[in-house]
Amino acid sequence: MDLASQIYQVLVLENPAFKNSLLAKKLLYFLETNKKHSGLNFDEWENLPLFLKEFSEGLQNYNQTDSCYPSVFDNFVKIVNSNINYNN
Repeated sequence: MDLASQIYQVLVLENPAFKNSLLAKKLLYFLETNKKHSGLNFDEWENLPLFLKEFSEGLQNYNQTDSCYPSVFDNFVKIVNSNINYNN
């Protein structure tokens, strides 16, 4: 995940649209610490900007059953909503 993490930081966290995004930082932390997800595949990379834009105000409207996003985002939202460490 080291290379993927570096690429994520350049493409996402340095992007002016997401530079100050707490959600983007939380997602990077999730990807770096979650052993189940060792990186993002093409579909996940393609959906990443859409996900970050759609839920920039918060994840309260994310509905896993109606979601068109890849499962990595479902897992991320589930962890964030259930884990106080992500709410800092």
